[in-house]
Amino acid sequence: MSGDRRVIVVGAGLAGLGAAAVLLNRGLHVVVVDEGSQPGGQYLKRPDPAAGLSPALPGDSLRVLGLSLIDRVAAGASTLMPGAQAVGADGSGNVWAESREGRIVEMKAEAILFATGARERFIPFDGWTLPGVISAGAVQLLLKTCAVLPARRLIAAGCGPLPTAVSAQVSAAGGRVPTLLDYTWFLRQGVFLFRLAAHPSRLAEAGKNLLRLAAAGVRVRPGTAVVEARGDDVVEEVVSARLDRNGEFIPGSEKVLRTGCLAVGHGFAANIELPQAAGCGLAFDREGRGWVVAVDGSMRT
Repeated sequence: MSGDRRVIVVGAGLAGLGAAAVLLNRGLHVVVVDEGSQPGGQYLKRPDPAAGLSPALPGDSLRVLGLSLIDRVAAGASTLMPGAQAVGADGSGNVWAESREGRIVEMKAEAILFATGARERFIPFDGWTLPGVISAGAVQLLLKTCAVLPARRLIAAGCGPLPTAVSAQVSAAGGRVPTLLDYTWFLRQGVFLFRLAAHPSRLAEAGKNLLRLAAAGVRVRPGTAVVEARGDDVVEEVVSARLDRNGEFIPGSEKVLRTGCLAVGHGFAANIELPQAAGCGLAFDREGRGWVVAVDGSMRT
């Protein structure tokens, strides 16, 4: 495939931008469709230039790589469609997207590359719909795009790296995170860090976050989960309890914590709706405990 042949990339996060750059180097015309107002995905989310705010971006090698990819894709033989949400696709190379003006645009290409990322996963608990109970990702968005803390005092809870990263970012921004409720036990955390050793930059970032938490006085409570969020009109208290090896609450271990906000995240689930609509096969990922697009060794569906 070369010359005037077209590939549609759905998603302008780091993966989509990286793929677009490779395709451009092969001489293809690339159309990048993304619902964000700016390319870069969730990782490089930043304020709208009109807001006049300084971007609060992670200062690591991925940021540098991501910004360089944005420049390369924008300068290449590509069409960038920010603020456009892909609403449909089929197995014949057709993609339908709603533009930022609200029009449905139909496009066709010889190949579609899905880089649709993931969304946060939640485990409901009593009081989880109270105002002030928000996702860990929402806290990141407020910090990155608006330079706003959701509350001066915040409890973080959940599993995976996001609640830890958010706790470190809130502390660095002047907020107070007295407690991080980590649903996983030390043993499982050790397994995760061992796997992360294959990616030194990610392991280094995890280490920095843990050091920031220690310096900020954040108390990490492993094997502990949220039982209930309480409050009259907004969240005011969080009831936590320790978990046994089967993930069940241990009676009598409950503790009540005061807070102005509860940031929760329980890992991620892949965004598979668009590939599924295009006829792609699915597979169940037992480790990630969710459905993903089935691909071969070359990432072909």
